[in-house]
Amino acid sequence: MNIVKEEGVEKKRSSLSDIKTALGSKITSKTEMKGSEYLKMFLLEKKKTRLGQEQENLERRMKQIGKDLIDIEEELVRLEEVVQKRKNDSVNEATSKEAPTPSEAIKTMSVDY
Repeated sequence: MNIVKEEGVEKKRSSLSDIKTALGSKITSKTEMKGSEYLKMFLLEKKKTRLGQEQENLERRMKQIGKDLIDIEEELVRLEEVVQKRKNDSVNEATSKEAPTPSEAIKTMSVDY
């Protein structure tokens, strides 16, 4: 550490080399504690339970998505039939109307002044 004097007060200046790290403390690795098997077993059981619940939730969601897709397909088929029916009705109306004769096309009205 560098010591700096300012107005009669000594201050310590820190640098990166002063930071405590594992290498600086000569700690290379942590050894496993004896008797930690029970802790590992407990943690693994908890993880197994959590993953089982997650799998059940995913299966339930997959079934719901499948039902939703079937409903959408049925609705699409029904709407396509409605559109086709309307299209056929509009074509039938257009062909059933006869073209007006010239005398019917021009209508006159008499006005008295």
